[in-house]
Amino acid sequence: MIIDSILRFRVWIFLGNKEIKARYKRSIIGPLWITLGTLLVLMVIGPVYGIILGQNSDQYIIYLSCGLIYWILFASTLNSCCQSLINSASTIAARKVPPLIFVLKDIYKELIIFLHNFPLIIIVYFYNIFYLDNEIIYINFIWIFIALVLTTLFLFFLGSLIAIACLRFRDLISLVTNLVTILFFVTPVIWSPGLIGKNFDWLEFNFASKLLDTFRDPILGHNIDMSLYLEVLLYDVCLLLVLILVIKKVKNKLVFWI
Repeated sequence: MIIDSILRFRVWIFLGNKEIKARYKRSIIGPLWITLGTLLVLMVIGPVYGIILGQNSDQYIIYLSCGLIYWILFASTLNSCCQSLINSASTIAARKVPPLIFVLKDIYKELIIFLHNFPLIIIVYFYNIFYLDNEIIYINFIWIFIALVLTTLFLFFLGSLIAIACLRFRDLISLVTNLVTILFFVTPVIWSPGLIGKNFDWLEFNFASKLLDTFRDPILGHNIDMSLYLEVLLYDVCLLLVLILVIKKVKNKLVFWI
């Protein structure tokens, strides 16, 4: 089911593009609203939280933009996956395509939104260099790409498990949404690990923090920690193994849960 769903990429790409076009139908600037909306959030949150957290606003804005844009991808994907199979119940019941295609459709859609937002990081980067006259940070795009591949795999495997669980137990939709919200506050998206005391150091070691660091470190010019990427790869492998076991057990039961 997993390989078959991935290989039918034309289907989930078509469905993802169709959904994005439908969302911005009759809109003058269309998907550009995605970027403008995120820019507005950054313009409001950046100065406010910079003051609240006692951060240097010049350096904080690029830290925040990396964290917030990545988190939009992460959180929106997991929340969308809660409804991936439920919203496609009739198609799944007809057994026309593998169910996980609809998870891939939602991940693809959120990746397109992420690509609309990513230029904001580059804009903030050049703003820091040329307007604020900060030192040049060398962005490592190769490791950014690797981070996004690892993140996409993580979201696909975890999102598929969430989609299957929510199809069986509908109450899990609200639970997942609330857990993702809580995860936002215990992950260094808007705050930096140096701000928390030693009693809360454990907050830095959640899996979302590791995923975020693989993306943010190459942008901020930090030294690449190979062990961090290997750890995230281990997360992906473990989730894949769990997903394979779950699919073997429930693949013939999905139509009865609709």
